[in-house]
Amino acid sequence: MNKDMQELYCMFSNIKEMGFVPSKRKGSTGVGYTFECLINKKEDSNPCPDYKSIEIKTLRYHSKQKIHLFSASPDGDCEFPIKNVLNKLGYKRNGIKRCYISVYGNKSIQLGYYKTVKLDINRRKEKIYLKAIDAFGQDMELNTSWSFAKLKEKVENKINSMAVIKVQNKFKNDKEFFYYSKIAFYKIKGFNTFVDLLEKGIIKVTIKVNETLDKHLENHGVDFSIEIKDIEMLFDKIKN
Repeated sequence: MNKDMQELYCMFSNIKEMGFVPSKRKGSTGVGYTFECLINKKEDSNPCPDYKSIEIKTLRYHSKQKIHLFSASPDGDCEFPIKNVLNKLGYKRNGIKRCYISVYGNKSIQLGYYKTVKLDINRRKEKIYLKAIDAFGQDMELNTSWSFAKLKEKVENKINSMAVIKVQNKFKNDKEFFYYSKIAFYKIKGFNTFVDLLEKGIIKVTIKVNETLDKHLENHGVDFSIEIKDIEMLFDKIKN
């Protein structure tokens, strides 16, 4: 372990000795927020890792949730790519136009009755394209992509090192309590591995965007994620 990992491990050990601690926030985000409070980290939307060089992920035991790696909006090939996605792939629900989809590099996803959507990894152009085909087999020209350069920066700066913390939870008098019981450290294998897993569908991309009732755009993020069971395909585990 490097120095940052050693420091975080010591802080985690002290928190573990505290046993079950009350959640400082209700809901699914309470487990991560409470741990951040315990290590005196202020909540922010900073693109940097959570603790020095380490990104921290807290998971309840038996949770099937994916590991959220980072968020990255498209950086091409039109002026407003997310708005373009909503306009061409969006659907109405409760009077609001929205586009909530998860896409993969190894298979097409059916959207409605006629459209299919997938990721196209173009190594020659060093871009990841979002591709959609209409009912007639024609390219819908989303003009939406992520450059390798942008994604590489995210991979190397945000998730170069990661700590995954397993957490037991219980409820008492309608209050949730957490026991931070186990920590594991990981080191990214490299950007090429990230691209390979994206192409194989091991890493997925989730887009959540909608219009408000007054027609303003709400972008809830474009998230890259991986299932916890596949984490060692992307990272090397570091011995504590």
